[in-house]
Amino acid sequence: MILNNILFFLAAIQGVYCWGDLGHRTVAYLAANYLTDDASQFVNTLLANDQDFDISDGAIWADSVKRRRGYTQTAEWHYIGLLSIELINGLN
Repeated sequence: MILNNILFFLAAIQGVYCWGDLGHRTVAYLAANYLTDDASQFVNTLLANDQDFDISDGAIWADSVKRRRGYTQTAEWHYIGLLSIELINGLN
């Protein structure tokens, strides 16, 4: 219930604007609290590097590279629409 209230509040204050880095990082940190130990270890392994990245850095990656040369195709990866959700649910 508290998580729902926090997410509603964040959505309400942003209006129709984007979440920005803070919103994406906040959601990533909240989501990390719900990961199993195995899932948390998997995420940490994926993000392992010499710059000490964490899950919040992964949450903003798509926005940070979408306009860089060689990464413009990643701009669409950021958005999840109804069709994407139906495809994901079909895989489960």
